[in-house]
Amino acid sequence: WIPFLPAVFAFVGGSIVLIIYNAYDSKQEQLRVKKQVEEHEKSIAVLKMLLEQNEQQRTNFSTISNYSKGAVIVNRYEIVKSLGKGSFGRTYLAKDLQRPGNPVCVVKRLNISADDAKYTKVIQRLFQTEAKILETVGNHPQIPQLLAYIEENGEFFLIQEFIEGKTILKELKEKQEYTEKDILSLIEQIMKILSFIQQYNLIHRDIKPDNIIRRNSDNSLVLIDFGAVKEIQAQRNKTSDKTIILGNRGYAPPEQLAGQPVMASDIYATGIVAINCLTHTYPDRFVRDNDTNNIIWDESKVSKLTAKIINKMVAYHFLDRYQNADEVITDLRKLKKMIQKKIFNEYFAGIKLN
Repeated sequence: WIPFLPAVFAFVGGSIVLIIYNAYDSKQEQLRVKKQVEEHEKSIAVLKMLLEQNEQQRTNFSTISNYSKGAVIVNRYEIVKSLGKGSFGRTYLAKDLQRPGNPVCVVKRLNISADDAKYTKVIQRLFQTEAKILETVGNHPQIPQLLAYIEENGEFFLIQEFIEGKTILKELKEKQEYTEKDILSLIEQIMKILSFIQQYNLIHRDIKPDNIIRRNSDNSLVLIDFGAVKEIQAQRNKTSDKTIILGNRGYAPPEQLAGQPVMASDIYATGIVAINCLTHTYPDRFVRDNDTNNIIWDESKVSKLTAKIINKMVAYHFLDRYQNADEVITDLRKLKKMIQKKIFNEYFAGIKLN
């Protein structure tokens, strides 16, 4: 067997080198995306400053025309229907004419035509970094994949995977009741997605029932609507004396409404969605404690331990919350072990009684 030793050592050595290389490559990618996120945040801050400076004499942006059904974008994507619109762009469901079977996809269109080159440059930079970030986070199985990024005639297009399923908002309107198991599954799935994006210091900023889809193919939850377009729209709306700020007011925490979101902001929003599902009460009707500003809700819907986790997620002051998704996942695992132990003990207690 001695002649085989060099081959064995070579195999083991090669495997170790491969593991080290993969770890290094993963770390480098993480650092690269973190840098892109930093650039993205700086662009948002610059855009906000420009808009605030020009509040009295606003830049005139061109009117966003609507593509009608059947129109073809960049000679490839045929419009099926419009999914939504904002101050700077529109979102469409479209067929990809160059792929077998013409599968549907989501086309996000941004028009940045303006009479001030400063705006154009900043918005262009936002969209470009957004595409780079989406290309990486879209590798997660519960985040829509970025299929293409296209610039043409002063317009920008993000082409993303279409997720066939039902939003939690629609589910809320149809479902009579969510069990504790349903809620724990919802929280755990969203936290695992957040754990992934938080590796890159990325904050979603807009977690709410209509941005969570239960995918038909496997019943998994998918987090949608990562996008620079809504960032830009939020800032524009703010300077137009409107009260719309990125993140629905009912689901966004106070620090985010003040323009200072942190990782705990997404955790807060997820907790609000959980309470929303459990109580069928929407955030604008929540009752709050006069002293702490914390939410008062019907905790009898779940066990005390589950209620404790949710309450920590939605604490009014962000320093009182879980600071990242991994902390929530750790407590969920502890809770799961306790539940399993309880079931185990009850089962054997029943056997003894019989």
